[in-house]
Amino acid sequence: MPSEIEALYQKIVACVEAALPDTGWIAATYRFNAITRFSEEAGMCRLDAGENKSFVVEDDATDALKELRTAMAKAHAEKHAWYSATVTLMPDRNFRFDFIYDRLPPFKIKPSQDKWAAEFRTYPRPDMQGPGIEICTTCGSEERQAVVQHGSYLLRCSGCGTGIVATSFNAISQTDDVYSAYADPGFGQQITEDALIGHGPLREIADAVSCVAIAGGTVLLLAATRHWGVEMRWLTPWEAVEDNAGSESFRAGFEHELRKEVGPGHVLCGLNARLIGRRYDRDTALFLLDDGRIARVHLTWRQDTEIDPRWPETTIYADPHDWWNRGLAEDHADWTSA
Repeated sequence: MPSEIEALYQKIVACVEAALPDTGWIAATYRFNAITRFSEEAGMCRLDAGENKSFVVEDDATDALKELRTAMAKAHAEKHAWYSATVTLMPDRNFRFDFIYDRLPPFKIKPSQDKWAAEFRTYPRPDMQGPGIEICTTCGSEERQAVVQHGSYLLRCSGCGTGIVATSFNAISQTDDVYSAYADPGFGQQITEDALIGHGPLREIADAVSCVAIAGGTVLLLAATRHWGVEMRWLTPWEAVEDNAGSESFRAGFEHELRKEVGPGHVLCGLNARLIGRRYDRDTALFLLDDGRIARVHLTWRQDTEIDPRWPETTIYADPHDWWNRGLAEDHADWTSA
């Protein structure tokens, strides 16, 4: 085994061991499902009493597993990367790594097409990848925006603004999927609420969209999601965490960590917060409070209460509209101009 891979094995095992109780457990497993720009993880240990207890490891383990995936792909005869890695650890520190290369990972939250595009561009697997994944040939970005121009529905690159794929707007306009339609401010420019053309199921706002587009305007379409009755809209680099059974354990991990970190004097102390979104390029998450406010939190992942009430760093927004105007739109403008 190459020394680089052996060193990463040891680092990962040490991180898992550090997350476990000192005594009282029989065996522990830590599973890491990954593609190039998306990953999920879950840790579970079997206690002496026969119960199972979940655990969360430090970011160092995640970073090491990403490095391990890259290193093992380089060493693979066909340059394939594994999709799932499972570490099994015993109290005597004996451990075993198991990898799955030929079955796509069972993600609880479904990665976007952009993330699959990044994966198959980095590690081509014609036997695995599905149809319809498009990559910008100008800048190589996988992020896209949906716009309507004249009678066409166009996906344009979020990295450079180049059109990637187009179809007739009429062909897709009768869906019940909910969108917000805005007069496009131009690539890389900040979107404001006063540019709103319509909001609702696309079939209900299609006429308004078509009127603007046929007259020569460009309409930006943003998909909306609902979280406990609150409607949210998303722009890169933020993505929704759905409030369904499939993402329950993922949400629970973030919410549990938030409760651990928040101490006396913190703005969120004593408040119920539910995860609704995350920024996929940072350890920053978005939580919905019971009174309808939105909390943007940069978790420290130290798995303990922060002594300083300034941490975890938190910004409170009065409602989804406030978050849109002061948070999301600015983040998106920074992202597209970077």
